[in-house]
Amino acid sequence: MYGEWPNQTKNVKPFFTATYSESEIQNSELSIQNKLSPQADTSSEKSESRTTEKELDLPRSDKDDNTLLSLRAESRTIENSLDSARLDKTENKLFPTPDSQLPTSFLFVGTLSKGKQPLYAIQLVEELHKRGKKVTLDLFGEGILRKELENYIGQNNLQNIIRLKGNQTKETVLKAYQSTHFLILPSKSEGWPKVVAEAMFWGCVPLASPVSCVPYMLGNGSRGLLLTERLSEDINQLVALLHYPKTSQKMANEGQNWSRQFTTDKFEAEIRELLR
Repeated sequence: MYGEWPNQTKNVKPFFTATYSESEIQNSELSIQNKLSPQADTSSEKSESRTTEKELDLPRSDKDDNTLLSLRAESRTIENSLDSARLDKTENKLFPTPDSQLPTSFLFVGTLSKGKQPLYAIQLVEELHKRGKKVTLDLFGEGILRKELENYIGQNNLQNIIRLKGNQTKETVLKAYQSTHFLILPSKSEGWPKVVAEAMFWGCVPLASPVSCVPYMLGNGSRGLLLTERLSEDINQLVALLHYPKTSQKMANEGQNWSRQFTTDKFEAEIRELLR
């Protein structure tokens, strides 16, 4: 059974599914490391070093000391950045303050069907836009509602902030989770809502309907917002959350810590344990 439930008997095992592995977490850290590491083009570095030496005309000992100090400072900067990335990978995703010029980004991932209610996701972001909030929404997925959604976006002049992007690769979705602030899932029913766990895995805060085990996954509101599917109420709680970016950051951190318990490695180990 997905999640944990009240009055659960001993013969019922809480379970989960997973998308990402421990190696993908490590690869994410390695990507950060590669971005922070100095370039390996030693020939250009030597050339630049010779030019600098000639221009400054420093004594040999001073040149050596300055180079050594520079390398040590650069090394410390890289190490500190890597330590921060390992400890809290959501810190690079800054949640905008109320007076920020940066937009708050939203994401929908799923079938464009009545059961997933993508129109409600659009209406949430539309209402924030009407209230003067800088927002964007990308919708990943295809379905029978695509034409209806295209018409709605066009009729309400939302093309500049809302985009239907169709089906995407796993890699594209992963990068979207990493760079987007909030996932919207106003679904009418779910089993184990995999996209919620995926979003949380990369520090993207879910706004989701309280169906199936979603309340359990979101810690009853400590790791994301539980939607009521009443537009005015959901807008009010979302506006309140956007006013306090530190609260959003805390939700992102707690959600990431919780979701990273559930990797494909652990999933395989749990299956083996059940079959023993």
